[in-house]
Amino acid sequence: TDTENAFDILFGTGIYIEDPVIDGFGQDGIVLGTNTSNCTISGGLVTNCGYAGIKPAGTDNNISGLITYNCGQSANASGLHINNNATRLEVYNCAFIQGPDTARACLTINDASAYTFTDCKIKNCWILASDDVNRPLVDFATATSINGVDLNNNCYYLGGSTSPWKVDAATITTLANWQVIKDANSIEENVEYDEDYQMTSASDCVGAGAGDFSANYLLGHDGEPVMRIRADIGPYQTKHSAIHPTKL
Repeated sequence: TDTENAFDILFGTGIYIEDPVIDGFGQDGIVLGTNTSNCTISGGLVTNCGYAGIKPAGTDNNISGLITYNCGQSANASGLHINNNATRLEVYNCAFIQGPDTARACLTINDASAYTFTDCKIKNCWILASDDVNRPLVDFATATSINGVDLNNNCYYLGGSTSPWKVDAATITTLANWQVIKDANSIEENVEYDEDYQMTSASDCVGAGAGDFSANYLLGHDGEPVMRIRADIGPYQTKHSAIHPTKL
């Protein structure tokens, strides 16, 4: 609906949500509040939400394999919108893709200087802009918030964006400059993926992910242990990766 969130989890410990499919909600797709901890969002597809695709906060929460597309259609949110206190939040192997109706960035972090982020990680994700939209890919709304969030081994596609990265309203226009500030091991590619968001084996994303997985990432979608070498960047692992593929 236009006035509700699809999953509004304000309290709870150890909640596990697998493969949610959410489309067209007027507000947020998934919310993890400040009083949540050790919650996991595994896989899933969130599309065409007016506000954030996912808005996480809390302590020791984990998001992996989630895809958001065309979220943040209003001026209030984006695909991933972290706008409250978060500690040890882990966002791995997700995809945040701007659609043609997106009003804001793929990632928006911190709307107020009062919020704090401690040991948060965003890694191995696609952060992709639409060719016909001029919006930032990543927007750190305050300069202080950048220190508590580790972005690394992500793949960016600038599309129509002339201000792809922003920190406290200052614009960074090239990947090389962004790598100096943040995300040193990132790459830039117009990722080719099919209708199921699976990329081709020729992509530079294959084997380019970070290797610092936690226990949440050591299992494949079938629950079997996987070998740990290098992950792909993106929500699905190719057959050429050392990690089993997942599927929505």
